[in-house]
Amino acid sequence: MSAQNRRKTRRARANFRRALRRGRGHCDGVFARGAIEARVKNDSSPVTEADERIEAFLLAELSRRLPGLPLIAEERAARGETPAQTGAFLLIDPLDGTREFIARRPEFTVNIALIENGAPRAGAVYAPALGQLWFAGAKAFFAPAAPGGPLPCCENWRPCARADARKAA
Repeated sequence: MSAQNRRKTRRARANFRRALRRGRGHCDGVFARGAIEARVKNDSSPVTEADERIEAFLLAELSRRLPGLPLIAEERAARGETPAQTGAFLLIDPLDGTREFIARRPEFTVNIALIENGAPRAGAVYAPALGQLWFAGAKAFFAPAAPGGPLPCCENWRPCARADARKAA
């Protein structure tokens, strides 16, 4: 990995937590309302105001914090807007589980991944309705993260077991 890509990786990891913390309000505000309106995209999947608000926020925030790093986001890609990428880029799914979100089931997440040379290098998955955050790079962690509250300090992060270690046990 080049020195430039290592710097981008470190910056992206540091910014995942900040972006997720600041972006959770966009999802919470729509979820707290009465009816959640959705429309159907060209691929027949639903999209809501929350999908678009979260994506717009994350794109603005991550572009500001990581200038020059390409961002590929689901709703923008659905409209045919995919930036060129070489080496590293961020892959954003602003609301994974839109059907669950519409049905007011808590199993939806906000996902961000750092992809480098075609392989995932770091990522964050936030389940705002469950108040849970998972993030990983060289190591993986879980932390409770109540909606609207601050992210937990690193003393409250719990390491996640490696999948291959669980298989061996």
